[in-house]
Amino acid sequence: MFFSESDYQAFIEALRTVRQRYQFSLYAYVLMSNHFHLLLEVDRFPTARILQSLLTGYVRRFNEVHRRLL
Repeated sequence: MFFSESDYQAFIEALRTVRQRYQFSLYAYVLMSNHFHLLLEVDRFPTARILQSLLTGYVRRFNEVHRRLL
């Protein structure tokens, strides 16, 4: 999930972008080399939509940077 420090930073930036778009409360996060944990509280938008947006954006960047083909 994360190969380099720039991957961690890109994920945090994606999380920041999604948080502004969907307006949810983020209380804590942990990024591990192969997974992550989020402690969040949703209101208007479902958790699935938030995570889909977060991961789609991150995976597109990850695949481009690491030259992975789908």
